[in-house]
Amino acid sequence: MTDRVATAARNNAAWCDAVCRAHGGAGEFRPAVWVSRRPAPPRYPNAVTLADAAHAAAQLAAVDDLQDTALPAGWAVKDSFACLPLAARGFRVLFEAEWIWRAAETPVSVADETAPIWVRVTTDDELAAWESAWAGDAAAGGARVFPPALARDPDVAFLAARRDGAIVAGAVANRHAGAVGLSNVFTSEAGAASAWATCAPAAVRLFPALPVVGYEAGATLGLARAAGFAAVGALRVWVREHQT
Repeated sequence: MTDRVATAARNNAAWCDAVCRAHGGAGEFRPAVWVSRRPAPPRYPNAVTLADAAHAAAQLAAVDDLQDTALPAGWAVKDSFACLPLAARGFRVLFEAEWIWRAAETPVSVADETAPIWVRVTTDDELAAWESAWAGDAAAGGARVFPPALARDPDVAFLAARRDGAIVAGAVANRHAGAVGLSNVFTSEAGAASAWATCAPAAVRLFPALPVVGYEAGATLGLARAAGFAAVGALRVWVREHQT
């Protein structure tokens, strides 16, 4: 499973880098860790580890380097193999999750008239509406997390499902590192099972013949499993509440 976790982690780091780059601050890929020395957009980390505990020394050195920058309090590290001892460096665990993996050829687990039909968001207005549906009440008056440049990236697809003209479900698919990352999945509770069952195949149709990866926890991890994903390894996200 280690190779699958490494693929998922590298894919996720590439997505984080794309988001940071769209905000004018691309990160840096090192052999064992991706880092961004500029403040990351909301909900995105400043470091994602790319290798296991055998590379912990280099990863911790990168974290120490970030602590010496002017990053504001609240920046985060995605510990992709859940192996770094960051509590001693002033971090606390924000959440834990499982990397997930779904083979490209996995069959769709539901097929009925109530299943959502996914389409790719292509315009800035559509992306703004997608982000508003994704963020909910948090979108009011807040800065955009997903600038229009992201929707123009050929390796990134914002997916939306609509009912009566309104977006009722969404997800992001990104093609990097030999996989398609599925992230930012949102839907109503009533439609969650069918949305999860159909959004991964929609991503594969856009980016064929690649496994679909991501990470989830709790109830959504159960939905992902029911949709054909397998849990392949633990991750941990740490946050630095106070910068010194």
